[in-house]
Amino acid sequence: MPDKSGLTKCSLILPSDRAVQHILHRAKDLLSMLKRRPCAFNHICLGLNIARNEARKYLRQLQQHALNDSVERDGATFFMAARPPKSRR
Repeated sequence: MPDKSGLTKCSLILPSDRAVQHILHRAKDLLSMLKRRPCAFNHICLGLNIARNEARKYLRQLQQHALNDSVERDGATFFMAARPPKSRR
């Protein structure tokens, strides 16, 4: 319902600290897995025991921070941890 100024008040619902910590923990688990070996999408889901949409979310988060790469091999996409840039001396 609008107030005197004609604006409608609303509440902003943010994820709890616990939810944010869970997301960060899972993304770290995924990155740790990808550092050990490249994984196909299905292997990520099975290895972390997570749903496909959850795996996509974590992969997207890692991509936003340039922490993972992907490569196509034999018709499948494999994800791996990004290699750190080589330092120039």
